[in-house]
Amino acid sequence: MNLSLFSQSLFTLSLKQAIEATAQIGFPAIELACTAPHFDLDMAIQQPQKIARQIQRT
Repeated sequence: MNLSLFSQSLFTLSLKQAIEATAQIGFPAIELACTAPHFDLDMAIQQPQKIARQIQRT
């Protein structure tokens, strides 16, 4: 079992910064809050490949 950090606790950071901070403190995964600034659900529905590329780049 892996523990993850919920990104809502990091809303003051960009998605890239939140992912980096999560890794730096030792979490192997991050659970994205389905709201801006970390994960725009409407955009994900309309442009899933764009969102996937953004996450992969980060």
